[in-house]
Amino acid sequence: MPEIARSWVKWLGFLLFFLVLLFAWHHWSMARGLLPLAAAQASYGAGFALCAVLLLGLLARLRVSSHPAVWRMLTVLLGAALAALEIILHYYSGTLFLALWAAAVIGVSAVSLLARYLPSSVLNFWLGLEPEVKQ
Repeated sequence: MPEIARSWVKWLGFLLFFLVLLFAWHHWSMARGLLPLAAAQASYGAGFALCAVLLLGLLARLRVSSHPAVWRMLTVLLGAALAALEIILHYYSGTLFLALWAAAVIGVSAVSLLARYLPSSVLNFWLGLEPEVKQ
């Protein structure tokens, strides 16, 4: 299997594993009443921010487009959809759904914005880009 193929498969595996852990954590902590609403929002925001890191790395390695701006936009859209799916699977509705979903979308959006302004050396590693050679 070529290196690029192995690379995106690893990132997909990490993303799926993390999503399962995140789902289990939120189910366990919310079902037992361990987290008040503010802590639950922080958990969703931080959890889906880490999810966005993996999702952006995966989209960059899949090369769905040659433009990093498209990768960032798709990260926000897919991250928001994944957050909504998780919250719906927990049967939260109404105000609680909106509060948790908004926190998750803020976390995903923060990572997308951060990816715009990080140094190129960090972005090259994260997104699997070739370093630019200065002549």
